[in-house]
Amino acid sequence: MNSNPTFDAQIFEDRENNKIKELLNNDQKPLFNRAFSGFYPPGSVFKPISALVGLQRNLINPQKEVFCKGHSSLGDRNYYCWKKEGHGKVNLKKAIKESCDVYFYELAKKTNIDDIASLSSNLGLNKEYDIGLSNIGKGLVPSKKWKKAFLEENWYQGETLITCIGQGYNQTSPLQLATLYSALLNGGKYPIPKLNKNTPTRFTGKLLNVEHNKIIINSLNAVVQEPRGTAYKLSISNPDFVKIGGKTGTSQVIRIKESEREDDKYKSKEIEEKFKDHSVFVGYAPYDKPKYIASVIIENGGSGSAVAAPIAHNVLDFAFKNNV
Repeated sequence: MNSNPTFDAQIFEDRENNKIKELLNNDQKPLFNRAFSGFYPPGSVFKPISALVGLQRNLINPQKEVFCKGHSSLGDRNYYCWKKEGHGKVNLKKAIKESCDVYFYELAKKTNIDDIASLSSNLGLNKEYDIGLSNIGKGLVPSKKWKKAFLEENWYQGETLITCIGQGYNQTSPLQLATLYSALLNGGKYPIPKLNKNTPTRFTGKLLNVEHNKIIINSLNAVVQEPRGTAYKLSISNPDFVKIGGKTGTSQVIRIKESEREDDKYKSKEIEEKFKDHSVFVGYAPYDKPKYIASVIIENGGSGSAVAAPIAHNVLDFAFKNNV
């Protein structure tokens, strides 16, 4: 676990009141442990859950292609892919490998948000883990019942579209994302997180369909190991590193219309940094026989492939080569 910015714990031991006050008033919140208490929209690292719901409910054929022209329409509104010119013809593997939003928008039109919420909980999200530390939190995977209870509003289909790509009300921590990918790699069962290695390991979760899970893992491997994968650059840049699989994500801090991005009030450096997307990557190593998982979120870091992914790759390579 690592959370930045950090602080010197000796300040509290020495009761240096001025320095303690500085820490408490620091806008970057160094006392806040982002590893397990920081909750962020997971972005595209959430897409495997949406894909599994589609496979389980027989809503998609993994080989059938969807045409991505850069956006998908629902009613009078367009939902845009991150790749403005579109991905062209996309099947499930390519949709995960190249992180095509339109494929998942089209899937979302057939999907029930409560099915997504149910599978998310089975795979380790929406849970509060007792690892012996305070302020863990449980995050949020939204459902119709949740929205009605807490916002007193009905659920709209457009919200399912953005939930399917890991945006909207979704809130997950780095710890939960590591647990989620552990569940995927273990076929649905996953070890309950712990800090003390001497504590007996307990598994929970429900087994996934073997064939469905195999499709997802092969797609995640392709993200890093195959050309055009969003993290393929890792394989090229570090050929001596352990080979990994995983998923990049870019988590929106706030939705800003394209026209607003050109507005002067959004163009100051300070505002730009506050609105800059979070960088997300969850990876595992070795990709063909996973032993380690690294979950990285960089606040306002931007692209998941450019910022979070290289950090995760370094961590995984170190763990693998040193048999941590």
